[in-house]
Amino acid sequence: MDARRRRCLGGEAALKALRGRLTGRDRDLIGLGLDRVLWSALLAARDRALFLASALELQEGDLLELARLSLRHGIDLVGERIDRVFLHRATENVLARRLLTPLRPSGELAEILQRVAEPGWVERPYGLGTDRADEPAEEREDGEEEKATFDERGPNITFPVRNERPDDTSVGELAQRLTERWQRGGGSAEVGLFDGYARAPSLWLGASPATAQRVPAVRAIHEHAAEVCRDKSGIDWEARRQLFQALRRACLRESVLLRLLPGKAEREERQWGELLAESFFSPLRGQIESMADRMAVFLEDIRSASGSVTTPGDPRHTLIEATRLKDQQFVALVSGGKDDRSRERVFAGFNTPLLPEVLVCTSVGQEGIDLHRHCRHVVHYDLAWNPAVLEQRTGRADRIGSKTFRERDRPNGAGDQTFLEIGVPFLAGTYDERMYEELRLRAQTFEVLTGGEVAAESSNAAGKEGADNREGDDEAPGAEGAPVELKLVALPDGMLDELRVQLHVWSEEGAVPLSVRAALAES
Repeated sequence: MDARRRRCLGGEAALKALRGRLTGRDRDLIGLGLDRVLWSALLAARDRALFLASALELQEGDLLELARLSLRHGIDLVGERIDRVFLHRATENVLARRLLTPLRPSGELAEILQRVAEPGWVERPYGLGTDRADEPAEEREDGEEEKATFDERGPNITFPVRNERPDDTSVGELAQRLTERWQRGGGSAEVGLFDGYARAPSLWLGASPATAQRVPAVRAIHEHAAEVCRDKSGIDWEARRQLFQALRRACLRESVLLRLLPGKAEREERQWGELLAESFFSPLRGQIESMADRMAVFLEDIRSASGSVTTPGDPRHTLIEATRLKDQQFVALVSGGKDDRSRERVFAGFNTPLLPEVLVCTSVGQEGIDLHRHCRHVVHYDLAWNPAVLEQRTGRADRIGSKTFRERDRPNGAGDQTFLEIGVPFLAGTYDERMYEELRLRAQTFEVLTGGEVAAESSNAAGKEGADNREGDDEAPGAEGAPVELKLVALPDGMLDELRVQLHVWSEEGAVPLSVRAALAES
């Protein structure tokens, strides 16, 4: 990761500058992480034919209303540094008001459009009241010092009304200037500033929002988000605000962001926003899933958890809060010395796309917990005489809904070639090797007796030929720690068949239960 930071950016200062572009409300990349509510409603709707994606394109008549909102809130939309958060909210507000009349919606769509069409939608995030989220982290008085280290205020800024009724002449003049700028932007190869809502890349919609419906990860993100934010009374807008804020925090973590960085040659040919969005939906190095897939799984876990996103202590809220912690390490050790809260925090982080990515556990993590959602590698760094102990530990990651199962079931996956990778290392020529051999023999015996096949004699047996002449080879004769050459006598096939326990309920002859056959034989 350090090498990638140097290769793609040149150092820590450049990474900090990139974060600024992603969070500053007048910076070019902030739109990547903003929640496009109307697009989300279209993608999450049970009825896909609510309205066409083309309806979310800005039209010339919409610029008059944008000009009115610009003057009403005192935000300059014709200067060099445009407030893109304001433009985002104002565009949504204008589009919702335009869509309300011809659609005459009902149900959830009506609730969404009516909410977005309210004047308060532009003034406050999601039309909510004043919220502490727009305060700097260091000024909060809630006693929780473990917050993310980057600025979260951009998307949560408020835009108070400066002029309740701007005059029509001023509105018309500004609309003319906006129209001219909009038309100039439409003639270039890049997406114009005012067309960003419908055409600019997004972490939640992909490089091209127009084709978002064809991307499974996009649909999953918005369907899960919609379910998380529904309650008995309708849509919980505060839950949605916290949910997408958590997703932005997760993506801005260094361990996630560095994976998305494009190389220098790529940056010279294409725009940062498009490259980051494409990288977000492309398979991660050495994996089948993309970061978008992992975020969709994170949302699915939040959806499956109980409680509310906004209620402290509830499982859903705990998962959301995991994105705020800054004390997580890439590698974490969990031992009996940690308190329950610290252990749960580490386990929760490991079961998300966040940190830690390498979890080292003593026996406190070998049972009773789920660690399978983002893990496909288990290494037993210490051994046990009983193979059931190792099976119990492996079972933390070998579960229904695990990363292994998901990758195996993906249409573009490796199918049966995707495995849960299990390592059982030992130091040859030591007591470890004796434990390993005993463990292997017991596991093999159990496997054979319950109907399995005989495994290879030893993992060390392969590739031994020709090793004698390799200088420094750990397995060469006389090398320190050389393995003990255990030679096992192969049992005849007939004996193996006799040793196997008959676990099936029905026999192959006439489908007569074995218990019945035994009773008949005795009689």
